[in-house]
Amino acid sequence: MAAAVFNLEEILPYPSSRESCLSNKRKLNVFNLTVYDYRDGQGFCHIWSEVEALRGSNEIVSSVDNYLKRLKEQSIQEVVSFSDSCGGQNRTKNFFSML
Repeated sequence: MAAAVFNLEEILPYPSSRESCLSNKRKLNVFNLTVYDYRDGQGFCHIWSEVEALRGSNEIVSSVDNYLKRLKEQSIQEVVSFSDSCGGQNRTKNFFSML
């Protein structure tokens, strides 16, 4: 059995700088969904930019599904997962369909 927690980090603007010349420029938004596995104490970061995809339920589902496929390769069949109650992460029909 595995236990994991996952969460979508706040939007990370890139590049990040304290210089004023960059403060008025358009920055690229980068998203990071982190899955922390309590079983072995490892974290997995799924990082993508707004050019590749947005931060909707489909992207969250794809990232969590990728993690679950890794567990399946290790012959783990039971998983307990925790996350906050963000509607885009785990309170959608897409997420339940994936499970």
